[in-house]
Amino acid sequence: MSIKYLNNKNNYNVIIVFEVILIDEAVNFMINKEWEKDYKFKRKKYLLTIATECEKSNKDSDIIGGILIYNQLIEQLLKESIICSISYIKAEIWPINVQLDIDFEKATFGTLIDYFKKFTIKEHNYDIIINYLKDIKKIRNNIVHNLFNIPKIEDLKDISKNYYNISNKLVKLLNTYYEQLCYRLYELSERVEWDLFKEK
Repeated sequence: MSIKYLNNKNNYNVIIVFEVILIDEAVNFMINKEWEKDYKFKRKKYLLTIATECEKSNKDSDIIGGILIYNQLIEQLLKESIICSISYIKAEIWPINVQLDIDFEKATFGTLIDYFKKFTIKEHNYDIIINYLKDIKKIRNNIVHNLFNIPKIEDLKDISKNYYNISNKLVKLLNTYYEQLCYRLYELSERVEWDLFKEK
């Protein structure tokens, strides 16, 4: 397919332009130090506060709500880690171009776990994070999709304890993982003068 494109002048030009866009994306990420900008910090902090309050509650609606909030929070932390890790890899091998098939819009929790396994670097407690992600996915599915099969709905708090326990650990582990990625990116930003590649 590459040879066919090379023989077609118009397609060849399109490919070159597309590659330049990808190169600019990696360079701009490094120049702007995007990994330092936590655009959703306030929302994450707020949701974590609510989830923690739900965990302490004895109301069934709060317990279920807290599970869903923790799930959303962990999904967001996964997305940020995946983006940061991919950006680091692209910047580290730049100007070599790599294209990855990722669609966050359609990604389920299971898909995000697969993305994390495929596209992130092995950093702080990587294997523990993977195992915890598998655990909470299974526990969450057993609770949320089987509300009619729980013998006593009053037992929901006891059933959800393990989920909340693992979720608390995961949030801390994913935050530490992200910090390690940031350190790698910071080191790379010091090692390479990215400003030299700014568009004139």
